Order: sequence, then C-alpha cells, then structure tokens
Amino acid sequence: MIELYKTLQEMQSMKDVRGLISMLGDKNEAVREIAVDALGEIGDARATKPLIGALKDDNWSVRASVARSLGKLGITEAVESLVAALKDGNFSVRANAASALGDIADTRAVGPLTIALEDENHMVRWSAAEALGKIGNDGAVTKLTAALVDEASVVRDAAAEALRKIRSAK
Repeated sequence: MIELYKTLQEMQSMKDVRGLISMLGDKNEAVREIAVDALGEIGDARATKPLIGALKDDNWSVRASVARSLGKLGITEAVESLVAALKDGNFSVRANAASALGDIADTRAVGPLTIALEDENHMVRWSAAEALGKIGNDGAVTKLTAALVDEASVVRDAAAEALRKIRSAK
C-alpha cells in the first residue's frame, strides 16, 4: 500500500491527470480520495467530468473530497452536480458542496444555497452562508437576514459577513 501512495504522489507531482483519473475507480476508498485531492490540487479542467461522476462514490469521504476539488477547479459545469450534492445524506458532503459552490460563485447556486441555510447541520448552514457571501447576490439577503438569529454563532457570524459583502458590492 505504501508503494501505491508513493505512486499517487509521483502522479500528482508529474501532473499525470489521466493516471489519477484512472485511480478514481480503485477499490480502495483511500486511494480514490487521494487521487481526488491530487486532481483538485493540479487544477486541470480535464478532471471535471470524472470528478462529477465521482460525486456518486459510495464513500462519503470521497464525495466530500470531490466537492472540495470541484470547487478548486472553479468550473461552472459542476454547479448542477454540486447543487444535487447539497441533498447528500452526509453533512460533510453537503457542507463541502456548499463551500465549492461559493468558490465557483455562479448565481445559479443562490436559491439552493439559501435553502441550505435551513439545513439541520450547523456546518452546512455556515458553509452556505459563507458561499452566499462569496457569490454576493441580492437574492440571498432575506434568508441571510433570517440566519442572523441562528442557534449557532458561526452561522450568525457568517451570515452577517455575507450581508456586509453583498451590501458593499452595491
């Protein structure tokens, strides 16, 4: 297994996008997760479609890593799949999807992110508020204002900061 990890590190250092993409089908979830992270670090758009496909991985940790990597790529082609990931059964996947949508900053994500402000998990709500601040769209003001009374202080703080960013962008 150590040799395999070394191989993955070499693939990343050589920016072997094709080789890393082939590792997304490995039976070991740790290998898949390392390959996903490496693809995100490399930042090559050729990884977009394979990463979108990997959002359906059976391992939540791999899916969360995929969302982070798609955010690093910043390609709008991933928006619809990341919006769908906001409904994942695992809160970490949902939170990373929200964060990635903020990194991509496509206004199509505003509606779904405002819905995510009501997620049962405070980390998802926090990520959604931060993402909405990055996008900076007026369509989120009402829901962000409502989040100012959230039970979690990190959500309240993120909502306040997002509102400041939206107002200063005018």
